[in-house]
Amino acid sequence: MFVQCCVCKRIRTDGKYRLPWPGELSGEIAETYCPRCARETLRLIQTGELAAIADRRAARRA
Repeated sequence: MFVQCCVCKRIRTDGKYRLPWPGELSGEIAETYCPRCARETLRLIQTGELAAIADRRAARRA
């Protein structure tokens, strides 16, 4: 089973995150946040920027 960051799509191997090789991802994939994307997402949540981004995306779809 692969563990993949849901933001940058890097996979975790041997405790480190890296980009997958073409065709490498097959089978089950568990999604999580890599440390870098987790820090950035938390910062966006704490500053309220994540809500603003979601609102802009919703407005474009309408």
